[in-house]
Amino acid sequence: MSAPAAPALFPPAQGPRVFHLPPGVDFAAAFARGLRARLAPHPPQAAARVRIFVNARRTARAIEAALEAEAPALWMPRFAFVNALGDEALGLGVPRAVDPLRRRLALVRLVEGFMRANPEFGDPASAPALAETLGALLDDLHGAGLTAEALAALDPAEHARHWDLTRRFLHIVTAIWPRHLAEAEGGAADPQARRLAAARALARSWREDPPPWPMIAAGSTGSTPATAELIAAVAQLPQGAAVLPGLDPELPDDLWRRIADEHPEHPQHMLARLCLDRLGVSPRESRPWSDAPAPCPPRARLLAQALRPAPVTDAWFAARPALAAEAAEAVAGVDLIEADGPRQEAAAIALALADAARAGRRAALVTPDRVLARRVAAELARHGIAPDDSAGVPLSLTPPGIFLDLLARSLGRPMRAATLAALLRHPLAGGPARGRHAHMRRWLERAFLRGGPVEIDWPALTRAAETLAQAARARAEAGEDRPRAGATGPEHLRWLAWLRGALEPLSAQPASLAAAVAAHRAAAEALAAGPPDEGAAPDPAAGAPDGAPPDLAAAGHAPPGAAAGGLWDQAAGEAARALIESLAAAADAYDGAQGAAPGGYGALFSALAAAREVRLDPRRADDRVAIRGTLEARAQSADLVVLGGLNDGVWPARPDPGPWLGRPQRRELGLPAPEARIGLAAHDFLQAACAPRVILSRAIRADGAPTVASRWLLRLTNLLGGVDEGALAAMRARGARWLARAEALSRAEPLAPAERPAPRPPVAARPRRLSVTQIETLVRDPYAIYARKILGLEPLEPLGRAPDARDMGQTLHRVMERFALETGADADLSDSGRPDAGWTEAALAEALIRIAREEVAEQPSAGVRRLWLKRLERAAPALARFERERRARGLRLARAEGWGRAAFDAPAGRFELFGRADRIDRGPDGALSILDYKTGALPGKNEITVFAKQLLLLGAIARAGGFEDVPAAEAHELLYVRLSEKLERREAPPDQIDDAWRGLRELIAAYDDPATPYRPRLRPRSIKHAGDYDHLARLGEWGDVDADDAGDGP
Repeated sequence: MSAPAAPALFPPAQGPRVFHLPPGVDFAAAFARGLRARLAPHPPQAAARVRIFVNARRTARAIEAALEAEAPALWMPRFAFVNALGDEALGLGVPRAVDPLRRRLALVRLVEGFMRANPEFGDPASAPALAETLGALLDDLHGAGLTAEALAALDPAEHARHWDLTRRFLHIVTAIWPRHLAEAEGGAADPQARRLAAARALARSWREDPPPWPMIAAGSTGSTPATAELIAAVAQLPQGAAVLPGLDPELPDDLWRRIADEHPEHPQHMLARLCLDRLGVSPRESRPWSDAPAPCPPRARLLAQALRPAPVTDAWFAARPALAAEAAEAVAGVDLIEADGPRQEAAAIALALADAARAGRRAALVTPDRVLARRVAAELARHGIAPDDSAGVPLSLTPPGIFLDLLARSLGRPMRAATLAALLRHPLAGGPARGRHAHMRRWLERAFLRGGPVEIDWPALTRAAETLAQAARARAEAGEDRPRAGATGPEHLRWLAWLRGALEPLSAQPASLAAAVAAHRAAAEALAAGPPDEGAAPDPAAGAPDGAPPDLAAAGHAPPGAAAGGLWDQAAGEAARALIESLAAAADAYDGAQGAAPGGYGALFSALAAAREVRLDPRRADDRVAIRGTLEARAQSADLVVLGGLNDGVWPARPDPGPWLGRPQRRELGLPAPEARIGLAAHDFLQAACAPRVILSRAIRADGAPTVASRWLLRLTNLLGGVDEGALAAMRARGARWLARAEALSRAEPLAPAERPAPRPPVAARPRRLSVTQIETLVRDPYAIYARKILGLEPLEPLGRAPDARDMGQTLHRVMERFALETGADADLSDSGRPDAGWTEAALAEALIRIAREEVAEQPSAGVRRLWLKRLERAAPALARFERERRARGLRLARAEGWGRAAFDAPAGRFELFGRADRIDRGPDGALSILDYKTGALPGKNEITVFAKQLLLLGAIARAGGFEDVPAAEAHELLYVRLSEKLERREAPPDQIDDAWRGLRELIAAYDDPATPYRPRLRPRSIKHAGDYDHLARLGEWGDVDADDAGDGP
């Protein structure tokens, strides 16, 4: 059976055939309508001989759906894609394209090598990001028909001095990259270069041998030389035509030329250049493709005026009467939402989309803002609608992507405690035994991760767990009646051995990218599969020697390809596995002679995962509601179109020339101006804004700062405000109604805020023992004592606590204790001529620094060691002088770091006060001098006698003989000493000891009264001071009030 003859859809023509569809029409439906009309005289199978070039597969599917809508049995035309021109040019001598991932990895390798050889350019860990920008530069050059060698021809004398530094870096693309393509990739071409070469080869082939069948280039603006070359070649074929989207033929001829040459930001700029420069026809000569009318001609005319180039907006005055006459009609189907923030904007948009869907109409959100798109999708879930999202969700935001990213960022470096906790909490970790895994995870967090080192030391962690297990066994053998909660047992050790076997190999630096990917996948699968059955798990005590990782198979490590829990399930898991496998397959493009994995493997994987979109459960999508990017919206419309995110910097995005070429260099090379992208975005805005029913939406504030409305929205509102303020007010009023309805949906029943709590526990439950520092807490924030001492609630330590002021204080206190003991503090250090007078200030300072170095050396962080040691080195001379002054007064060390206690009878029974003195000296008269070392600010004079009574209470304990090895005596000196270069000192008045003791007894007696409440924040140090238990007291609901407002405190 012979193939059907090619149909003649077009009459003979002199020159290219150029058609257009007006802004706002449903391009797919109108194109299908025009094609059906031209195919009507021909047999049904003639449609199969028609070839249509479109931008995207979604456009092709939309046209197919429109063709099937009226004639389901119709034969379908053949579609080709502008982005796959190389496949159309097979056999025409066009080289193959380099794989995009291989190209990216090779660029990362080249950039890393350059940065290692030239450290002044930055950290090699930033190579993945820089490689991405180099790839974008190559695409810009090849897309404009240039080669990388054009960069070398730029005259550095014409540009800024730093351009010479940039040229050194760009040597990668001007010289090294072409050689890499020729040698390592077998002569493959960059994707944009191949696309342009394919377009030229096809055009040349068609000129020599024109195809007899109809060929149509539909829906493209010709924004790149490759697409413009293709459109021009197709339009000049005997049976060829170009159908341009959103062209406004009513613009005057003189304006078209100016738009093409001077105004890249205009929505018709690309179409003007395509028609005038490539096709050689005036846009006004193009003919309508079908009889589909513009949805709202008055709105199209209003927008055409609003989007005029700034130098010709004087035409607004001449057009004002005509615009005023039809302004109300132009915006009758347009609402303007101006929300307070992104959340309110998303809620109003979702409500409008849901309303349209419930009415049986098709609705679409068009926005380049993916964050807004995800917000709207989440809001639509409240209405029971899952939208058809053309972009989907970045793989990096899906559960498998997050899980793999956490592991990737730990590869080749020690695992951090916070990362380990996040991994173990992830729903994909631990395998099917979720309950047991959760129990083990909580044990690990409580016992080791909270308050432990920032970085995981697996051998040390194993030893610590074994120590706890031995202690638990010893208690059991000693006949302890009841095992302690969270006690470490053999099952905990087996689980820890499995975890170590799964994750410890990640810390090793892999030898190559292939090894890095393999280690990454192995760890992910092992962690997701979970530990083996209890019976199969080995006893870690019989494993590898201390410090060596246990055997992976013995510890339950799943080999690659084994069961991996639900890690690779569903669409997100499949996409994650595809990324891992493609990265492994392309790893040799990076490895080459490198011999090591990229330093920024985590950043590289994150960037690759963020660039991959995953459509989750497409079968659940509601075909009445769609979320589309601007590219997808070009070929499809809807009954209601919402243009969201109309803020400057979002839509349109800010013009960015890139990090390598400034505007002068781009102009010299002949690259498009950055504003050309604004012109494309403006065309998309015009297309969507001319739909039958439109909502324009923006947020007035975002990220805590005011926003600026999109330039198109500003022009539209300014023009409309000048011709018909009532029409503008009506647009805003309709948008405000959407906001009000959305707010009403989210408005909850008003709840009275909680009052300031005032718990009154039974007297028997109240504490009978407090430290001197806790007495200040009882005065300032009694609720904290209630929560800690009565409820038994302790603040959780952070996961992997970095050394902080508390650690520094403890270290400096140990230094001062050793200093007092090791420098012969009980000897006379004055210049009295005694044999021990050799302790000069220099010798004392040297001893202090030596002790400090020994104590600080225990800190694993080099930065922390340097910081703390520097502080003590600066304070050493002043401390040495202070020490000699005290000994000159005859003071002798009585106790260093001494604990003391004193008790008294209170209404509810015996009460004990305890505390620690940093140093106690005894004078010649037997009186005591008590020191309290501080690393922070000293308490004020008034604070010492009212709140910070620690030294006064320690003086009372000393007078009662409460310090071990320190006979009872009066304290004649109570001194706060700040360990700093200036060695600040502040004395607590010893004559206030009796008052402080009496005040303590009265305070305890007050709290022995069952009517006395433990109020929160009774006398806070400052309003900004945050307490450990403020959230428990629901501070945000009642706020800070004066003590008088809260009721009298004791």
